[in-house]
Amino acid sequence: MNTGLWHDHPATPQQARLAFKSSRKHARPTQADMLVELLREKRALGKPLELPEIMAAGIAQHGARMTETRRRGFVVRNEMERSPDGRVLSRYWLEYESRAGWAAMTAKPQRQRGPVLLPPSGPAIQWRDYDRIAPGVYPAYCRWAKHYRDPGFKRWTCLLLFDVLSGDLVRVVARVPFWMNLGAGDKPHAGRRKKYFKEWVRANGEPPARQDRLSPKVFTARTARVEIGDTKGDAPYSVVRKIISWETGVVRGHSVSSHTVKDGKG
Repeated sequence: MNTGLWHDHPATPQQARLAFKSSRKHARPTQADMLVELLREKRALGKPLELPEIMAAGIAQHGARMTETRRRGFVVRNEMERSPDGRVLSRYWLEYESRAGWAAMTAKPQRQRGPVLLPPSGPAIQWRDYDRIAPGVYPAYCRWAKHYRDPGFKRWTCLLLFDVLSGDLVRVVARVPFWMNLGAGDKPHAGRRKKYFKEWVRANGEPPARQDRLSPKVFTARTARVEIGDTKGDAPYSVVRKIISWETGVVRGHSVSSHTVKDGKG
């Protein structure tokens, strides 16, 4: 049902001034028109239109506006990438625009009959998506490691992000997280009986040379064999359940950076 997409929602005067800087005349420009104009400006620069730019422009229900734009005959390619902290980054490329699409932008909009949908009272609800693959043992590459204070669990944790590889070690089939608890104290703490300390020694190949600091960078740029499993809940996703072995050898004499974890008795 077309009305469900809230078609031909008008652009505000301020949006129209920002988006339509050229001499083209638009009869009552809509927010879909504004989206197309932003896509054109980015295409002229050889760059994609980033999702934060769309949201900053105040385009209401940007997913519906993108669907409306495509139905007009514009071909918009969407790229998605996951950031190191797990956020999904979206960007859009305008690849083709038809004459019918341009005519729809410049034509005088017809008055809609029936009920009028009111704009939402707040921003669209978003959620964080994670990759999910079949449980099993895979080769993987640790691309990122960092410890931080988790406000939800009120404790310190270390997050490793693994690129799970295909059997020929060529393709990345998923990006999967692995968390290790570092305690709920004022500072991160790796007890000798805790998972972090044991994994650090395995990755390093020997106990720490210095008794007080364990850098998470010992895990990065290393390949390993990992066991993948699913989380519980209504929307399960893949996590590393166990690091079976580190395949790239040990890192002797690993230097300690400013991002360190204190060692201690568990």
